Amino acid sequence: MALYVQVSSEDIERLLQLKGFQRTIYGNEVVYEKPQAHCNRVIVKVYTSIAVGNPSVRKCGQDAIKVCTVYERADGRIVGIGKFPRILRVGTTKDVLIRILERIAAAEDRGREWLAQMQAKQVLEA
Repeated sequence: MALYVQVSSEDIERLLQLKGFQRTIYGNEVVYEKPQAHCNRVIVKVYTSIAVGNPSVRKCGQDAIKVCTVYERADGRIVGIGKFPRILRVGTTKDVLIRILERIAAAEDRGREWLAQMQAKQVLEA
């Protein structure tokens, strides 16, 4: 059984900033977002499990890091287009950071795939 590891918020935030993500706040959680180069309405979001004003991620069993891909419609509504397995904070810090990068890559792939499907159907808004 893998053991929980306390990953510092600094490690997570540094990684996401290096990958071009922008820090935002959703409710009481720090969320990082990155519009995709192929279409800035396709956005990868990383829900960090870092509470606003807290220097560390939530405690063991309270929350996991989550990655998703969304599409922002012209009217501002958000449509989910990709949801991926939660990133449990187990193993080593390096293991957790690698899993974050793997989920981000999968989310970016899903965004490109979804965009190609919508363009082929000619259903995207201007």
